[in-house]
Amino acid sequence: MMRKKKKKKMKKEEKKKKKKQKQKEEDEEEEEDGETKMKRRRIRKEDREEEDRERKMKRRKRRKKEEEEETERRRRRRSRSRSRKKKNTEKRK
Repeated sequence: MMRKKKKKKMKKEEKKKKKKQKQKEEDEEEEEDGETKMKRRRIRKEDREEEDRERKMKRRKRRKKEEEEETERRRRRRSRSRSRKKKNTEKRK
């Protein structure tokens, strides 16, 4: 059991090392041309900001929808209780 876990862990670590090495090589190639690195950073930042904006919009829409649903539930509940009260008072008479 432990061997399997260790092997799995070792494979993960190897993959991470390979990925890091590959990224490092790519960065070194692009470092020669410094502009591309700055452009990539700027593009990543813009993408991140765009994703954040989209998330916020979705969150707002969802909250608004939830609030509307809640108010609708409350309204229905109130109307039900009122109708019950009316029926009960009529029964008493």
